Amino acid sequence: MAGYIVFSGVRRANGVQGLRVIVQSDKPPDYVETRIELFLHKMKVLVLSSQIHSVVLDSQKCSHHLVSTVGKCADLQMPYHA
Repeated sequence: MAGYIVFSGVRRANGVQGLRVIVQSDKPPDYVETRIELFLHKMKVLVLSSQIHSVVLDSQKCSHHLVSTVGKCADLQMPYHA
């Protein structure tokens, strides 16, 4: 296998919010875990750095984008036929 098959998502169990990462690889588990930890560390640095703040939408732009997206989704809805 040349790479990884990766699935990630949020998970809530027993009132605790978490992040789930599922990886399929032919690499040893210790290696895969190290790569996951490195990725999470890099994402933390990115989120906390000023680099990402220039990309974040202000609340007015975010609201406009949300309304626009909902409108587009409503236009795409097809009638349900039983």
